[in-house]
Amino acid sequence: MICATMSVVAAGSALMGGTFGSKAMEIFPDINGTALAMLTAFRQILAFGLVVLSEVFFDGTILPVAILIFTCTLLAVSGYLILEFKNNKH
Repeated sequence: MICATMSVVAAGSALMGGTFGSKAMEIFPDINGTALAMLTAFRQILAFGLVVLSEVFFDGTILPVAILIFTCTLLAVSGYLILEFKNNKH
């Protein structure tokens, strides 16, 4: 059950890679390669941090991992909604 849940999260992260890459290249059009490399590095650091957190709090059940995934999802959706709200105001 835990492996299946983490597989879904990993697949979702992999699918978003292309979207983030194109957005990074739009932000810095003169330095596409550098922008994409930095974004990939930040994503890998974030993934490392989340894996460490899930390992620290893991107690053999799905609950700590589910709480971590829910918290990350909540932060991501909140950030997205804040950005969309700011963009729609202007």
